[in-house]
Amino acid sequence: MRCVNETEKWPADFRISETPIFLTREFTDQVTRAANEIVALTRTPEFAKHAASAVPKELEVPNESGHPNFHVVDFAICTEGNRLVP
Repeated sequence: MRCVNETEKWPADFRISETPIFLTREFTDQVTRAANEIVALTRTPEFAKHAASAVPKELEVPNESGHPNFHVVDFAICTEGNRLVP
């Protein structure tokens, strides 16, 4: 948390994580693959064009870089049978 607050213009005014969870390697790998696939899709020219058309001109950020500094991928974790699934 300190690293985020020291390097970014605005500090995070929320708690990043309060409750530890213990995940299997299989589930961790599955979620990591899914997150990487989502991020890869957001880095395509097609997505950039779509995203640009979704933001009104008056809300555009001046001097915005081509890609964000951070991506947040939030998964709902459910159960299927005896397995956790994102």
